[in-house]
Amino acid sequence: MTPKTETFTVPELEKILAGKKKKYIRYEEGITLYSMGKIPLRQLAQEAHALIYLKHAAVINTEILDEYIERYTLLERCGFEPTGWFDKDDFQAIYNFSTPDAVFALGTAVSDMSREVLRNIERMAGRAPGV
Repeated sequence: MTPKTETFTVPELEKILAGKKKKYIRYEEGITLYSMGKIPLRQLAQEAHALIYLKHAAVINTEILDEYIERYTLLERCGFEPTGWFDKDDFQAIYNFSTPDAVFALGTAVSDMSREVLRNIERMAGRAPGV
């Protein structure tokens, strides 16, 4: 008998991810996309240097923010100490991920990124001489 697994869905997030991801987003879109509150999102975007101030608004560069999040995740998952790359305060906003949907989305993203990196390493190791 196989155990049943629970699946969480976030309808607004699925709509955003179904379409082409925008390079620049406003806070309201970022709140849904990253499952964070406005203040933690702003703090994380500032730390990543992804926040751009315009005359009457601020936008977040999703490419820069995503790269910042991915860089930390990859360093950590590949066994490298991110010290020197990041300060301990860089991810204080992570404590605001408190809903089951947010935790599920984060876990899935980390798993997907790690799987891709490890498969690339496996392919490269297979091509190395003497392996």
